[in-house]
Amino acid sequence: MSQTFRVMEPKKRQNHVLIKNKNKKYIFSLFIIALTATLTQLLIIKELMDSFYGNEFSYITIFVSWLILLSIGANLCKRFKISDKKLLSFHISLGILPLATIIAIRWLRNLLFPIGTLVALQSLFLFSLLILFPFCILYGCLLSCIPKALNQRYKSISKSYYVDNLGNVFGALIFTFFLGYLLNNTTITIIALALNLIMISMIHLKKRAKQVLLITFIILLTILLLRLNLETFSLSKGFPGQQIILTKNSKFGNYILTKIINQHNLYQNGQLIYSSNDKQSSEELVHYAMLQLDNPKTIFTVPNGNPDLVNEVLKYNIKEVYIIEPDKTLTEILNTYFNLTPNDKIQTISRDALQFLKETNKTFDVIILNLPEPASLEFNRFYSQEFFHLLKKRTNNRSIVIFPLGVYSNYLNEKTKLLYSTIKQSLNPCFKFVKLIPGSRVYFIASNSNVSTSPVQLINKVKERNISNLFVNEYYLTGQLTPDRIAQLNSETNMETPPNLNFKPRAFFLYSLNWLQMISLKFWVLFFLIISSFIGYLILFVGNNSKRVLIFSSGIVASAIEIVAVLSFQIIAGTLYYSLGLLISAALLGMTSGGLFAYRNLKKLNNKTLVNAELLIAIALILLPLIIKLLSSINSQALTTLLLSSSLFIIYFLIGLEFPAVAKISFENESKTSAELYSLDFMGALFGAIITALILIPLFGLLQTSLILAALKFCTTLFVKFKN
Repeated sequence: MSQTFRVMEPKKRQNHVLIKNKNKKYIFSLFIIALTATLTQLLIIKELMDSFYGNEFSYITIFVSWLILLSIGANLCKRFKISDKKLLSFHISLGILPLATIIAIRWLRNLLFPIGTLVALQSLFLFSLLILFPFCILYGCLLSCIPKALNQRYKSISKSYYVDNLGNVFGALIFTFFLGYLLNNTTITIIALALNLIMISMIHLKKRAKQVLLITFIILLTILLLRLNLETFSLSKGFPGQQIILTKNSKFGNYILTKIINQHNLYQNGQLIYSSNDKQSSEELVHYAMLQLDNPKTIFTVPNGNPDLVNEVLKYNIKEVYIIEPDKTLTEILNTYFNLTPNDKIQTISRDALQFLKETNKTFDVIILNLPEPASLEFNRFYSQEFFHLLKKRTNNRSIVIFPLGVYSNYLNEKTKLLYSTIKQSLNPCFKFVKLIPGSRVYFIASNSNVSTSPVQLINKVKERNISNLFVNEYYLTGQLTPDRIAQLNSETNMETPPNLNFKPRAFFLYSLNWLQMISLKFWVLFFLIISSFIGYLILFVGNNSKRVLIFSSGIVASAIEIVAVLSFQIIAGTLYYSLGLLISAALLGMTSGGLFAYRNLKKLNNKTLVNAELLIAIALILLPLIIKLLSSINSQALTTLLLSSSLFIIYFLIGLEFPAVAKISFENESKTSAELYSLDFMGALFGAIITALILIPLFGLLQTSLILAALKFCTTLFVKFKN
């Protein structure tokens, strides 16, 4: 008997080593695939947003498609057994699919939808499901397969969870601080393919010589793919009839410069921001403001990629013009490809406009803003009463502030009237005179001195200064600035309505209602679909199981509070690329740390742990609005980054702690438990993002949204405590 034991003992030890090595192989594969998945998610969402001229609704629609498919993939593969050969297939497929998906998006967009049309949300949803299906199903499947392959009961789920999050952290950091703005999208996907192929060589080839040979082949293949210039080739389908001159990434997005005969078009993230033959709107925006003053000297402008604005300003005898352009890459493109007039009077400031205005003590005679419309929560801040108060501090009694909105053709629908009235009501407490002037667009002009809309007065000033314009001249002004047009526009936008505020973004909400009407989708229909789907999922899949309720609610909080924190940061400190990257990375790192802490302390985790974690999350969500209020009064970029990052880290740490604890307490088997928990987590994140961005923040505001989430977590605390 003892001899048999001594003979078998080395075999057991050998089997243990083999299992341990095999588990390491699966864990490392999961890390690489999670990293690839994060890069792919960021790239594909960005690509779809660029292709479909996206706003918050578009982003949420794409994000929802991603999470739904991941949830389906996790549930489909409950009984699927992974093996080395299948893992090889996963790496090859998940390596090739990102590149194939991006090319498919660029080619299918104009094939399925007419060029220049506004695509309905339902069509975008179906297109996203179609295009994301292969990658998301495979990735979701892997998340439920790996725990079963590790064969360590609930420990397998805990380990897979924190390794997956660790891969997500590295993917987010690499994209944010390196790949995202240094390389184009197709190049990043080629690197992801090479990474997965190298992983294959390390897993499946035992001999060093074969590994070196395969890696050499992969490097040569990567170089060949990069030399093919797939970026320009694939983009050409999205710009028919246009020659692509340049495509370049930066921290703020992607720029594409095209040419049609003698006209250059500059696109940022899929949106046309400048056309070299569009002089009309540039002349209107500059001269409607500059002609109000006898001798304007100091000018502040945010041209948003339009070099003509500066050239128009330089027609006047000014002392200095401050150009605010946070993206140095855009400045380089404009200087290289467009004939900007060299002038010592020009000072280009590479900073966020909000941040610069908060920190400078200068006052300006004319402030010209050519900003994107309040189509997103990010840009809503430039139309808020708080921002207009800041502009007032940087003006004198005769200064002029001007900015355009929309397109005007003598008619405004009711929702547009309400939007313009809201912005007008936001301006009124800051400036004595606020008028809307009709042109190719609607121009909001504000001052503490009287604003002239008389075409005769403006024509005389054009002649006095001997200014030569293509559009804003005697004949144009006489036709555009008729008394009846001006009176009609201003009377229609005098509706009594609450102002637009930073933390209560009414302008974004009204703009969204108008946008939904344009795509033939009413808000109440969307609201009903969201709420009914939410209730239906609660009844059918969550039920009264306390652990399911906990994971589902934590998924809601995780996606919702990230939106609240990022938007709060933008309101307080402006759009600072690296700081926003740190915020998101802090959240992911917190979740990873929580998962790792739970894995190392699995024996101590119990129902009391969950109750305490839920209670601490609720308390943190109550404290967050107080922290945001404090930061908005202090106005410190460094302190804002530190405190918001720390808050996100703590909340996500507690959420990351809960997943392994629930896996242990409610464990049945690796595949079933992991699939169920991942599915609940994904669907919670889905509903959290939808309800927060489209309902809670527009209707209740940012700070109140955090309190609503705190109330949700207090309820789940009580439910988990007394249910068990």
